[in-house]
Amino acid sequence: MIHTNRQRGFSFIELMLTVAIFAIIVSIGLPAFNDATANSNLRSATMDMVTTINTARAQAVTLRQEITLRPIDNADWVNGWVLEYPAGSTEEDQQFVPDSRVQITEANGLTNIRFLTSGLVSDPMDFTICDYRAGETGRQLQVSKLARVERTEVACP
Repeated sequence: MIHTNRQRGFSFIELMLTVAIFAIIVSIGLPAFNDATANSNLRSATMDMVTTINTARAQAVTLRQEITLRPIDNADWVNGWVLEYPAGSTEEDQQFVPDSRVQITEANGLTNIRFLTSGLVSDPMDFTICDYRAGETGRQLQVSKLARVERTEVACP
């Protein structure tokens, strides 16, 4: 009986080939993953803003109190926004902070929108929500005086 010593395992060449194939797959998949993440952040910010607007309108009517929607820093929507209840209300203010790569602008320069007890808003709003990718499709939210939200796709600058 002759016993041969056969080594089991990977050779260096097999290991390097496996690493090279893995690197190629990752380099192909990473940009797609980044795009999917950016699209998700854009959709999330849009839905958060629509939900906030609808909640503000419903709360103003239900509580019979004016509800205010404003940027967190009272200046720039990109840093997030707060749904602000009047002093003495039993409700707590709600803050929403989008991903830092999402850009939110209000075309009319409004930094304070009041939702009236009748369900109307003090001023119509026109938000544009884009992200860091130039030429990508963003969202435009037009809020009528009746606080109805119309969503359209727009090309981002």
